[in-house]
Amino acid sequence: MRKYLSVITAVCTGLALALTPALPSLAKEEVKAKMPAKKLAPTKTISKKIGNTPSLQKGLPAPKEVRSKDGKASYFASFSGTKTKNITPSIVIGPDDRKQVTDTTIFPYSAITSLEITLADGRKSGCTGWLIGPHTVATAGHCIYDTSTDTWMKSVRVYPGRNGSSAPFGSVEGVELESVSGWVNDGDPAYDYGVIHLKENIGYDAGWFGFRWQDETYKGQEATIAGYPGDKYQGTPLYLKTMWQHTSKILSDTNTRLFYDIDTFGGQSGSPIWQTRSDCGECGIGVHAYGYGSQQMNGGTRINQERFNKFKEWVNKTVE
Repeated sequence: MRKYLSVITAVCTGLALALTPALPSLAKEEVKAKMPAKKLAPTKTISKKIGNTPSLQKGLPAPKEVRSKDGKASYFASFSGTKTKNITPSIVIGPDDRKQVTDTTIFPYSAITSLEITLADGRKSGCTGWLIGPHTVATAGHCIYDTSTDTWMKSVRVYPGRNGSSAPFGSVEGVELESVSGWVNDGDPAYDYGVIHLKENIGYDAGWFGFRWQDETYKGQEATIAGYPGDKYQGTPLYLKTMWQHTSKILSDTNTRLFYDIDTFGGQSGSPIWQTRSDCGECGIGVHAYGYGSQQMNGGTRINQERFNKFKEWVNKTVE
Protein backbone atom coordinates (compact mmCIF):
# COMPACT_ATOMS: atom_id res chain seq x y z
CA MET A 1 0.00 0.00 0.00
CA ARG A 2 1.29 3.38 -0.95
CA LYS A 3 1.27 5.98 1.84
CA TYR A 4 0.09 9.46 0.94
CA LEU A 5 1.42 11.84 3.53
CA SER A 6 2.26 15.53 3.14
CA VAL A 7 4.55 16.89 0.43
CA ILE A 8 6.89 18.04 3.17
CA THR A 9 8.71 15.12 4.77
CA ALA A 10 7.14 14.00 8.04
CA VAL A 11 4.47 16.68 8.30
CA CYS A 12 0.87 16.20 9.20
CA THR A 13 -1.93 15.62 6.76
CA GLY A 14 -3.37 18.97 7.66
CA LEU A 15 -4.04 22.39 6.21
CA ALA A 16 -3.16 22.69 2.55
CA LEU A 17 -2.07 26.25 1.84
CA ALA A 18 -3.48 27.71 -1.34
CA LEU A 19 -0.98 30.35 -2.32
CA THR A 20 2.66 30.16 -3.39
CA PRO A 21 4.89 27.12 -2.72
CA ALA A 22 7.23 29.38 -0.75
CA LEU A 23 4.69 29.83 2.03
CA PRO A 24 5.44 27.70 5.09
CA SER A 25 3.06 24.94 6.10
CA LEU A 26 1.05 25.67 9.23
CA ALA A 27 0.75 22.03 10.26
CA LYS A 28 3.52 19.88 11.69
CA GLU A 29 3.68 16.14 12.21
CA GLU A 30 3.39 16.48 15.95
CA VAL A 31 2.74 20.02 17.10
CA LYS A 32 4.89 20.44 20.20
CA ALA A 33 3.07 21.48 23.32
CA LYS A 34 3.53 25.11 24.33
CA MET A 35 3.20 26.80 27.69
CA PRO A 36 -0.39 27.95 28.17
CA ALA A 37 -1.09 31.63 28.69
CA LYS A 38 -3.15 30.65 31.70
CA LYS A 39 -3.87 27.25 33.17
CA LEU A 40 -7.27 25.96 32.14
CA ALA A 41 -8.76 22.49 32.05
CA PRO A 42 -7.76 21.04 28.65
CA THR A 43 -11.40 20.31 27.82
CA LYS A 44 -12.64 23.85 28.51
CA THR A 45 -14.31 25.31 25.40
CA ILE A 46 -12.69 28.35 23.80
CA SER A 47 -14.59 30.02 20.97
CA LYS A 48 -14.36 32.82 18.43
CA LYS A 49 -17.17 34.56 16.55
CA ILE A 50 -16.20 35.07 12.90
CA GLY A 51 -19.47 35.85 11.11
CA ASN A 52 -22.86 37.47 11.29
CA THR A 53 -25.43 36.22 13.77
CA PRO A 54 -27.51 33.45 12.14
CA SER A 55 -31.28 33.58 11.99
CA LEU A 56 -32.14 29.87 11.74
CA GLN A 57 -30.62 28.35 14.85
CA LYS A 58 -33.37 28.47 17.47
CA GLY A 59 -35.69 25.64 18.37
CA LEU A 60 -33.66 22.83 16.81
CA PRO A 61 -34.54 19.26 17.83
CA ALA A 62 -31.73 17.86 19.93
CA PRO A 63 -30.23 14.52 18.80
CA LYS A 64 -30.78 11.79 21.37
CA GLU A 65 -27.97 9.91 23.08
CA VAL A 66 -28.33 6.13 23.35
CA ARG A 67 -26.23 4.39 26.00
CA SER A 68 -25.23 0.74 26.18
CA LYS A 69 -26.59 -1.33 29.06
CA ASP A 70 -23.15 -1.68 30.64
CA GLY A 71 -22.52 2.07 30.38
CA LYS A 72 -19.25 1.56 28.48
CA ALA A 73 -20.38 3.06 25.18
CA SER A 74 -22.95 5.44 23.75
CA TYR A 75 -23.78 7.08 20.45
CA PHE A 76 -25.78 9.67 18.54
CA ALA A 77 -27.31 8.17 15.40
CA SER A 78 -26.64 9.56 11.93
CA PHE A 79 -29.24 11.30 9.75
CA SER A 80 -29.19 10.73 5.98
CA GLY A 81 -30.69 14.07 4.99
CA THR A 82 -33.68 14.98 2.87
CA LYS A 83 -31.94 15.60 -0.46
CA THR A 84 -29.49 12.71 -0.70
CA LYS A 85 -29.30 9.41 -2.59
CA ASN A 86 -28.75 5.92 -1.20
CA ILE A 87 -26.24 4.44 -3.66
CA THR A 88 -22.48 4.40 -3.29
CA PRO A 89 -20.57 4.31 -6.60
CA SER A 90 -16.82 4.97 -6.60
CA ILE A 91 -13.84 4.25 -8.81
CA VAL A 92 -10.18 3.41 -8.24
CA ILE A 93 -7.80 5.86 -9.89
CA GLY A 94 -4.02 5.47 -9.92
CA PRO A 95 -1.79 3.03 -8.04
CA ASP A 96 -2.75 4.06 -4.50
CA ASP A 97 -5.53 2.53 -2.42
CA ARG A 98 -7.75 5.58 -2.32
CA LYS A 99 -10.96 5.70 -4.30
CA GLN A 100 -12.55 8.80 -5.71
CA VAL A 101 -16.13 9.38 -4.63
CA THR A 102 -17.79 10.16 -7.94
CA ASP A 103 -21.27 10.93 -6.62
CA THR A 104 -21.05 13.10 -3.54
CA THR A 105 -24.82 13.56 -3.31
CA ILE A 106 -25.11 10.18 -1.59
CA PHE A 107 -25.00 9.86 2.16
CA PRO A 108 -22.64 9.87 4.06
CA TYR A 109 -20.44 11.65 1.48
CA SER A 110 -23.02 14.45 1.31
CA ALA A 111 -22.20 15.21 4.96
CA ILE A 112 -18.43 15.51 4.35
CA THR A 113 -17.42 19.09 3.73
CA SER A 114 -14.71 20.91 1.83
CA LEU A 115 -13.51 23.89 3.89
CA GLU A 116 -12.29 27.08 2.22
CA ILE A 117 -10.30 28.89 4.89
CA THR A 118 -8.92 32.41 5.12
CA LEU A 119 -6.12 32.72 7.65
CA ALA A 120 -5.70 35.73 9.91
CA ASP A 121 -3.04 37.16 7.57
CA GLY A 122 -5.27 36.77 4.50
CA ARG A 123 -3.72 33.62 3.03
CA LYS A 124 -6.06 30.95 1.69
CA SER A 125 -6.06 27.35 2.80
CA GLY A 126 -8.21 24.25 2.93
CA CYS A 127 -9.23 21.37 5.17
CA THR A 128 -12.00 18.79 5.50
CA GLY A 129 -14.89 18.65 7.96
CA TRP A 130 -18.03 16.59 8.60
CA LEU A 131 -21.50 17.54 9.70
CA ILE A 132 -22.49 16.17 13.11
CA GLY A 133 -25.75 18.10 13.37
CA PRO A 134 -27.96 20.53 11.45
CA HIS A 135 -25.49 23.43 11.73
CA THR A 136 -22.34 21.97 13.30
CA VAL A 137 -19.22 20.73 11.46
CA ALA A 138 -16.51 18.73 13.24
CA THR A 139 -12.90 19.20 12.11
CA ALA A 140 -9.32 19.24 13.36
CA GLY A 141 -8.36 21.95 15.82
CA HIS A 142 -5.50 23.10 13.60
CA CYS A 143 -8.00 23.77 10.79
CA ILE A 144 -9.62 26.54 12.83
CA TYR A 145 -6.88 27.70 15.23
CA ASP A 146 -3.23 28.16 14.24
CA THR A 147 -1.03 27.49 17.27
CA SER A 148 2.11 28.73 15.47
CA THR A 149 0.70 32.27 15.34
CA ASP A 150 -1.88 32.01 18.14
CA THR A 151 -4.67 33.14 15.83
CA TRP A 152 -8.12 31.91 14.83
CA MET A 153 -8.95 31.56 11.19
CA LYS A 154 -10.49 34.73 9.79
CA SER A 155 -13.24 32.98 7.87
CA VAL A 156 -14.39 29.49 6.86
CA ARG A 157 -16.81 28.62 4.06
CA VAL A 158 -18.27 25.11 4.12
CA TYR A 159 -19.23 23.07 1.01
CA PRO A 160 -21.03 19.79 1.84
CA GLY A 161 -20.50 17.10 -0.77
CA ARG A 162 -18.35 19.28 -3.00
CA ASN A 163 -17.32 17.61 -6.26
CA GLY A 164 -15.03 19.66 -8.47
CA SER A 165 -16.98 22.68 -9.73
CA SER A 166 -20.24 21.24 -8.40
CA ALA A 167 -21.59 22.23 -4.98
CA PRO A 168 -24.78 20.11 -4.82
CA PHE A 169 -25.82 21.49 -1.42
CA GLY A 170 -24.47 24.99 -1.93
CA SER A 171 -22.13 26.55 0.62
CA VAL A 172 -22.59 28.26 3.95
CA GLU A 173 -20.56 30.65 6.08
CA GLY A 174 -19.10 29.61 9.41
CA VAL A 175 -20.12 32.05 12.14
CA GLU A 176 -18.39 30.64 15.23
CA LEU A 177 -15.33 28.45 15.80
CA GLU A 178 -14.88 26.33 18.92
CA SER A 179 -12.05 24.17 20.20
CA VAL A 180 -10.68 23.32 23.64
CA SER A 181 -7.97 24.76 25.84
CA GLY A 182 -5.82 21.66 25.35
CA TRP A 183 -5.37 22.73 21.72
CA VAL A 184 -5.76 26.53 21.79
CA ASN A 185 -3.64 27.19 24.89
CA ASP A 186 -1.45 24.07 25.12
CA GLY A 187 -1.01 22.99 21.48
CA ASP A 188 -1.43 19.36 22.57
CA PRO A 189 -2.07 17.04 19.57
CA ALA A 190 -4.24 14.84 21.79
CA TYR A 191 -6.76 17.73 21.86
CA ASP A 192 -6.58 18.64 18.16
CA TYR A 193 -10.31 18.88 17.46
CA GLY A 194 -13.05 21.48 17.23
CA VAL A 195 -16.20 22.54 15.44
CA ILE A 196 -17.52 25.20 13.08
CA HIS A 197 -21.02 26.51 13.74
CA LEU A 198 -22.83 27.48 10.54
CA LYS A 199 -25.15 30.31 9.57
CA GLU A 200 -27.74 27.90 8.16
CA ASN A 201 -29.14 24.45 9.00
CA ILE A 202 -27.66 22.81 5.93
CA GLY A 203 -27.52 19.42 7.66
CA TYR A 204 -31.23 18.88 7.14
CA ASP A 205 -30.51 18.64 3.41
CA ALA A 206 -27.03 17.07 3.40
CA GLY A 207 -27.45 14.86 6.48
CA TRP A 208 -25.01 14.38 9.33
CA PHE A 209 -22.84 11.69 10.83
CA GLY A 210 -23.52 10.01 14.11
CA PHE A 211 -20.65 9.77 16.59
CA ARG A 212 -19.83 7.39 19.39
CA TRP A 213 -17.38 6.37 22.10
CA GLN A 214 -16.49 3.06 23.70
CA ASP A 215 -14.08 1.89 26.37
CA GLU A 216 -12.91 -1.11 24.35
CA THR A 217 -10.06 -0.92 21.86
CA TYR A 218 -10.65 -0.42 18.13
CA LYS A 219 -7.41 -2.23 17.27
CA GLY A 220 -7.84 -4.56 14.28
CA GLN A 221 -11.19 -3.08 13.27
CA GLU A 222 -11.78 -1.46 9.89
CA ALA A 223 -12.52 2.23 9.55
CA THR A 224 -12.92 4.66 6.65
CA ILE A 225 -11.61 8.15 6.02
CA ALA A 226 -12.92 10.37 3.23
CA GLY A 227 -11.96 13.95 2.53
CA TYR A 228 -10.40 16.48 0.20
CA PRO A 229 -6.67 15.74 -0.34
CA GLY A 230 -4.31 18.35 -1.75
CA ASP A 231 -2.82 16.04 -4.36
CA LYS A 232 -6.21 15.55 -6.04
CA TYR A 233 -7.45 19.00 -6.94
CA GLN A 234 -8.93 21.02 -9.75
CA GLY A 235 -8.23 24.63 -10.61
CA THR A 236 -6.39 27.51 -9.01
CA PRO A 237 -6.15 28.53 -6.25
CA LEU A 238 -5.60 25.14 -4.65
CA TYR A 239 -8.91 24.72 -2.94
CA LEU A 240 -9.54 21.05 -2.27
CA LYS A 241 -12.38 20.04 -4.57
CA THR A 242 -12.55 16.28 -5.15
CA MET A 243 -13.36 13.71 -2.49
CA TRP A 244 -11.31 10.54 -1.96
CA GLN A 245 -11.70 7.69 0.51
CA HIS A 246 -9.89 4.61 1.79
CA THR A 247 -10.87 1.85 4.21
CA SER A 248 -8.29 -0.10 6.19
CA LYS A 249 -7.40 -1.32 9.69
CA ILE A 250 -6.82 0.56 12.91
CA LEU A 251 -3.32 -0.48 13.99
CA SER A 252 -3.42 0.72 17.59
CA ASP A 253 -5.14 3.18 19.87
CA THR A 254 -4.98 4.95 23.20
CA ASN A 255 -7.72 6.67 25.16
CA THR A 256 -7.11 9.87 23.16
CA ARG A 257 -5.63 8.76 19.81
CA LEU A 258 -6.21 6.37 16.89
CA PHE A 259 -3.43 5.11 14.59
CA TYR A 260 -4.07 3.43 11.24
CA ASP A 261 -2.72 2.58 7.79
CA ILE A 262 -5.53 4.41 5.96
CA ASP A 263 -4.11 6.46 3.08
CA THR A 264 -4.46 10.24 3.36
CA PHE A 265 -2.78 13.43 2.13
CA GLY A 266 -2.48 17.07 3.19
CA GLY A 267 -5.89 18.72 3.18
CA GLN A 268 -7.69 15.75 4.70
CA SER A 269 -7.16 16.95 8.25
CA GLY A 270 -10.53 17.18 9.92
CA SER A 271 -11.95 14.22 7.98
CA PRO A 272 -14.20 11.77 9.79
CA ILE A 273 -12.76 8.44 10.89
CA TRP A 274 -15.93 6.39 10.73
CA GLN A 275 -17.50 2.96 10.85
CA THR A 276 -20.86 1.71 9.61
CA ARG A 277 -22.68 0.23 12.60
CA SER A 278 -26.11 -1.33 12.95
CA ASP A 279 -27.01 0.93 15.87
CA CYS A 280 -25.45 4.27 15.01
CA GLY A 281 -25.43 4.12 11.19
CA GLU A 282 -22.50 6.05 9.67
CA CYS A 283 -20.75 6.82 12.92
CA GLY A 284 -17.63 8.87 13.60
CA ILE A 285 -15.12 7.48 16.07
CA GLY A 286 -12.41 10.09 15.57
CA VAL A 287 -11.08 13.11 13.67
CA HIS A 288 -8.19 12.63 11.25
CA ALA A 289 -5.25 14.97 11.95
CA TYR A 290 -1.70 13.68 11.42
CA GLY A 291 0.70 11.61 9.36
CA TYR A 292 3.82 9.91 10.71
CA GLY A 293 6.20 9.41 7.80
CA SER A 294 8.92 7.63 9.77
CA GLN A 295 6.42 5.12 11.16
CA GLN A 296 4.38 4.67 7.97
CA MET A 297 1.04 5.36 9.59
CA ASN A 298 -1.52 8.12 10.07
CA GLY A 299 -3.32 9.22 13.19
CA GLY A 300 -6.21 11.19 14.58
CA THR A 301 -8.07 12.28 17.68
CA ARG A 302 -10.20 9.55 19.22
CA ILE A 303 -13.72 10.33 20.40
CA ASN A 304 -13.65 9.12 23.99
CA GLN A 305 -16.40 9.78 26.50
CA GLU A 306 -14.99 13.22 27.30
CA ARG A 307 -14.93 14.27 23.63
CA PHE A 308 -18.34 12.66 23.04
CA ASN A 309 -19.81 14.89 25.72
CA LYS A 310 -18.07 17.91 24.23
CA PHE A 311 -19.45 17.16 20.74
CA LYS A 312 -22.90 16.67 22.30
CA GLU A 313 -22.61 20.08 23.98
CA TRP A 314 -21.57 21.73 20.71
CA VAL A 315 -24.27 20.05 18.59
CA ASN A 316 -27.00 21.16 20.97
CA LYS A 317 -25.70 24.71 21.25
CA THR A 318 -27.82 27.60 20.00
CA VAL A 319 -25.50 30.02 18.21
CA GLU A 320 -26.40 33.62 19.03
